Amino acid sequence: MPALLEQLRAGVITRSAGETRALAGRVAPLLPRDATLALHGDLGAGKTTFVQGLARGLGIEAGVTSPTFTIFTIHRGPRASLVHLDAYRLENDRQVESLMLEDFLTSPYVLAVEWPEKIASWLPRDAWHFTLEITPAQTHLVRLAAAGGYPFGEEEKCLPAAGRPLDIMAPTAPNKSAQDRVRETLDIQCLNTAP
Repeated sequence: MPALLEQLRAGVITRSAGETRALAGRVAPLLPRDATLALHGDLGAGKTTFVQGLARGLGIEAGVTSPTFTIFTIHRGPRASLVHLDAYRLENDRQVESLMLEDFLTSPYVLAVEWPEKIASWLPRDAWHFTLEITPAQTHLVRLAAAGGYPFGEEEKCLPAAGRPLDIMAPTAPNKSAQDRVRETLDIQCLNTAP
């Protein structure tokens, strides 16, 4: 595994938007073809800033802003297209299907999803899950929480919800940590793909 991904597994602190963009720019060339990134974090945690860095890393020079009201935007680049989806305003994964987003996922692409817990069962199992958090010191912590659909350090299989009830229709509580939202998103994906 490349050193940067090892560092991201442990968590990388960034002290400015520029550092967050630079970090994401270094991640872009490490992504597999047709990658989906699930970006978990509260408002202001740096999700859109991270996507701006991905765009730069993919050679996209056009400005990237949050598609909160347009739901998604497509940026064409020399290495791959970047499809930026903000699921904040979506109520469930059926609404994503009505967008016909898959019609725009022309290989090679990178799909970056903000608020992925809103559409957890729609995400591919091999999505890369990143958490973005603001630390008490007002820096930003970026962590690669899971890749290939599995949290690091766990067997590559769907894991039970560890005895806790899981209401897949309940909205995500705003006081949950980004890591808890990753775990819950992966639990929902497992429920929807179990044999």
